[in-house]
Amino acid sequence: MTDLADAIIPYAQLKLTSDSSAEIAPAEALEAEVAAAMLTRVVRRAAAAAAGEQSVEPVSVAVDVTGEAKAGETIQFTTHIDRKTRTIIFANGEARAAGRPMLTAICVYRIV
Repeated sequence: MTDLADAIIPYAQLKLTSDSSAEIAPAEALEAEVAAAMLTRVVRRAAAAAAGEQSVEPVSVAVDVTGEAKAGETIQFTTHIDRKTRTIIFANGEARAAGRPMLTAICVYRIV
């Protein structure tokens, strides 16, 4: 059995470039799970911006790993709001490492 260590998610290192995009240039390679947490944070930020004065809560989050990032590579996170209804926001996101696909996410948020 592998020893489990606490995952440190360096949210503070994210450079937010807009409400729907961000990037990070970590010195060490990021594990896919850590990058996925960062991607979903960026997607939630975009959903919150789309909700305006209201807040959002996750209903569903699905992340697919499509590649990896090597140490020193910049990871870019982008999001897109697919649809917004009165009570639900459908959004997707992508993480690319040095231009290569790394992660995709499909998220649904409830507007509260």
